Amino acid sequence: MAKTKINENAFTYPMPMVVVGTLVEDRPNFMAVGWVARVNFKPPMIGVALRKTHYTNGGIHATGAFSVNVPSIRLIEKVDYCGLVSGKDTDKSGLFTVVRGQITGTP
Repeated sequence: MAKTKINENAFTYPMPMVVVGTLVEDRPNFMAVGWVARVNFKPPMIGVALRKTHYTNGGIHATGAFSVNVPSIRLIEKVDYCGLVSGKDTDKSGLFTVVRGQITGTP
């Protein structure tokens, strides 16, 4: 295989597991996301890949805002749970201590 040159803005893998938070019908909702990457340096931007069918997407589209949270290993069971159940059927607002963003109020 031939060598492929990449520029200094290349990303490393593996990517961390993150928890995306948003408000859905005025209630904090969280989902586990395994695809996250920096997409811009200035201004700083983070991209996440979400399937269109996720319940959380409705809140993101309605509010125009979401948070990206990198959990510690101590939260592994809660993060796993977030990836197993849908906020459509399960209220996940009490799983974490909710801190709202200063600008958007997003959990």
